[in-house]
Amino acid sequence: MAIKVITYPLEDSSDIFNYAPTLETIRKRNSVINPFDDLKFLYSCLETTGCEEAYLNIIFNNDEPQDFIVLKNSHGESFRTAIPVEVPHFNTFSITSNNTAMVVSSILSKFNEIFIPRVLINKQKADTLLNSSQRTLVGVSTMHKLQVPDDFDRWLYRVKPRNQEKFEKLLKTLSRDPLVLSTIDDPLNFQREIEISFAKSSNIPMLVRSIISAILFQLKLSNFKLYYATLSAENWEIAGSVSLEYEGRLYLLFIWDFYRDVKTDARDLLLLLLLKKAHHEGLTEIVILDESHGSSIPMEDLLLFDIHMKQ
Repeated sequence: MAIKVITYPLEDSSDIFNYAPTLETIRKRNSVINPFDDLKFLYSCLETTGCEEAYLNIIFNNDEPQDFIVLKNSHGESFRTAIPVEVPHFNTFSITSNNTAMVVSSILSKFNEIFIPRVLINKQKADTLLNSSQRTLVGVSTMHKLQVPDDFDRWLYRVKPRNQEKFEKLLKTLSRDPLVLSTIDDPLNFQREIEISFAKSSNIPMLVRSIISAILFQLKLSNFKLYYATLSAENWEIAGSVSLEYEGRLYLLFIWDFYRDVKTDARDLLLLLLLKKAHHEGLTEIVILDESHGSSIPMEDLLLFDIHMKQ
């Protein structure tokens, strides 16, 4: 069994498309099809943040392409993935396969230090990495998965919420108050609403907000199904979100509440209405990458591991 990593410098963001046939073959073989290894997504990030010292790495097993990862210099001799950590996402990468030691050895022969954030792996594989020499897991975060029910109304009254009292108040609000869910698709208005939402509900530094906003705008220009959804009551916007529809799933990147009421959770109200909308549109699940707030809605928790490796 021969594992090797071939590294290709990316002089321009569009260079990644030169390797599209090989990379798309790899993606089709992977069990987890997600937007974050889509070439257009990686292009949008590189186009926004720059290609200085960016490299495409293709992992081969017995001359068959197995996986790929884009790494770019963040500072000194430390390399990170192409998607900034501030943009909610996750990574799937064959560093966690049965050939982990060989893959790591091959990559570290080219890059002294790399950081791969938010890797979706099970706890057993994470422990294997943690116990390996020269490899360290430096952090753990959580994302959530919510299956879209076949019958939303039936699910709504049969679900077992995490907080019964809070969930009952949500149902009363849904049945009583005239809530309006609308989406913004136009790129310029989409970007404007995101910038306003960050300013109203986030303490993220302005420079980071600008980078996130610019990447999301570039994703819109790359024809991703990216939407800003707003929840309003009596002409007052009470919550907003950014979601990405991809391959039958809805990826919820950001969710904000603009009207904080201890009796009613605006974020959960918005999530329920997005779930209802996903049901009507035939989507299979909602993946919630925003982890800044708990929810009374029952959903599956998935661990993400930040992996730091150094020679």
